[in-house]
Amino acid sequence: MATVDQLITRFVYQHGEISLQGIGSIKLLDAIPDSEYLQKHKLTPIQGLEFVHQKTAQTTPAFVKFYAEQRGKIASLAENDVEAYLSMASQFLNIGNPVELKGLGTIAKQKDGTLVMNPGYFIAAKDDGPAPKFRERHQKTAADYAAEKEAEEQTEQRNKTLRGVLIVLAALAVLAIGWWIYKSGGMNADTDTATTVEDTGLSANDLSTDTSALRPLVPDTSVQSTPNSNTAAIPVAGADTSTLYNWKAVVLKISSRRRADSLYNANVFCPQCGH
Repeated sequence: MATVDQLITRFVYQHGEISLQGIGSIKLLDAIPDSEYLQKHKLTPIQGLEFVHQKTAQTTPAFVKFYAEQRGKIASLAENDVEAYLSMASQFLNIGNPVELKGLGTIAKQKDGTLVMNPGYFIAAKDDGPAPKFRERHQKTAADYAAEKEAEEQTEQRNKTLRGVLIVLAALAVLAIGWWIYKSGGMNADTDTATTVEDTGLSANDLSTDTSALRPLVPDTSVQSTPNSNTAAIPVAGADTSTLYNWKAVVLKISSRRRADSLYNANVFCPQCGH
């Protein structure tokens, strides 16, 4: 990659002159030989070089732009590079060290403090072409920062709203699952289990031959009985021992109080057989 002094030479070859800050101006009055000639005659002296020392000189703006294009830098960085080089060159000149610009000549400081330039030799200019241009960095303003802050606040608000919706949906899902479990448990609790113990009955032949000790059951007339269609008549012992009576005992286990109350109020003692 070309350095600052090399690009100064290229610029002078293309435009014929240049102004350098704190140093002065350089101008070529004669024509510049082509590159093919210079490649064959490498020690071709420069004729018609004009140098004017000027402490108040300013760098040619076109050169700063040329340097930025060749180095692929933004204008501000290119200007800083050129200023840094010329400042260093001025310091060398002030302490008595000459500064050489290859392809143009050598600048030196005389005893009286003035600068002079001794012509050098032409060099074949290399046309490397401009370097890839770097993208200039965007300088953020107060409006940009405010817009970014507002965007962040809006994003945070959307996130809060989304979290709230998710929490509500999760709570509803938990309630729905709890209700389903409750209903499922209630249905299972309403499933009653009954154990039936059935006897085939007793006949008169199965009774003991000695029945004198048996005492007939006498109904208690003091208790008012209410006929119930769901209650079977209880036979009185001793009334007719020749008749066979089948009896059935049902042990019903009801795990739900609500279910038990419902069966009790409906006078239904066995949900399976209806008796």
